[in-house]
Amino acid sequence: MNIQKHLNTATWLALVIYMVGLTGFLIPELTPWMMRLTPVNILLALAAALTFHKKWTPAFGGAALIIALGGYCVEVAGVHTGVIFGHYHYGPTLGFSVWGVPLILAVNWFFLVYATRSLAQSWLKDPLLLSLLAAALMTGYDFILEPVAVRYHFWSWDQGIIPAQNYLAWFIISFMFHYIFLKWVPMNPNSFAPRLLLIQAVFFAVLHVQAGGAIAGWFR
Repeated sequence: MNIQKHLNTATWLALVIYMVGLTGFLIPELTPWMMRLTPVNILLALAAALTFHKKWTPAFGGAALIIALGGYCVEVAGVHTGVIFGHYHYGPTLGFSVWGVPLILAVNWFFLVYATRSLAQSWLKDPLLLSLLAAALMTGYDFILEPVAVRYHFWSWDQGIIPAQNYLAWFIISFMFHYIFLKWVPMNPNSFAPRLLLIQAVFFAVLHVQAGGAIAGWFR
């Protein structure tokens, strides 16, 4: 009962925080402050999700490190070659960068893999199918995020065009990370991570529409 109470409390707290953040992004005078807090939000999201993680093992730590460093290295290669995702570069919003890539992205890669796995494993158990579904969830998340990221200077694309290869690369790389994660670490339910992921998705979907992204066309 205490776990469920803590889960509900954390969910309501996350809703309040993201509602405040959404209000800040929608009010021009507050937007610069919200942008500065973006790296902090990514760190807090992972910390909050891991608060409800149940089994801390060397395998889990190793998988987390591989995904975080692997995601970061993929971003470095992507920025400097344009071969993986297309030609893009990072802006100042995500904070301190090394080799042209904000360090916070290592954290974000692991959070997204962890959260989408937590959501997908509530529906599927087969490692291959679960990895495919989780990769699709990550790609859908990126689709919602892209116009928001461009508008608020997370990153920008050459000629302002988001290439289709970006989404294909996201799916393939996400699938690889998920499959590695599942092979190394047995499925372990985390009830809060999917809730936080969905709250984030709604947060970015609202900003996506406000930024004139593809979803906005559904409401016209």
